[in-house]
Amino acid sequence: MRKVLVTAGASGIGKEIAAAFLAAGDSVYTCDINLAGLHAAARDLPGLKTGLCDVGDRKQIETMIADAVSQLGGIDVLINNAGISGPTAPVQDVDPDQWEAVLKIDLTGTFLITKAAIPHLIKSGHGVIVIMSSQQGVSVTLTEAPIRRLSGG
Repeated sequence: MRKVLVTAGASGIGKEIAAAFLAAGDSVYTCDINLAGLHAAARDLPGLKTGLCDVGDRKQIETMIADAVSQLGGIDVLINNAGISGPTAPVQDVDPDQWEAVLKIDLTGTFLITKAAIPHLIKSGHGVIVIMSSQQGVSVTLTEAPIRRLSGG
């Protein structure tokens, strides 16, 4: 049985990833910013462990990793699924605060979660890290801001 941490798992792809690991007999913890969504996911997926976390907040990340380790007994697999797409606009029209929000979630949050999880993944002896992205991370148009490109890291 693997001990799996999935970020942004209250709905969508993250929830389906959590469901697949649970169906395989693994122990799964997911975090999200949507508390109601976490409660619904826990109802839909028996055995799912959950925690509220804004992956743009370093203190919340530290608390979440400690909670995940406590509830799972360690971490074998990290699925970095959290991300936002940001505005779709020409660069000159992008609000710098929106730009910084995307950086904070998509890059810094992913980095901080991975950094905090690595000691536990090493301790497991067979740690795995998956960082999710989208097609928009590798293919953008001239009318889309470079924010979209960030999902390719």
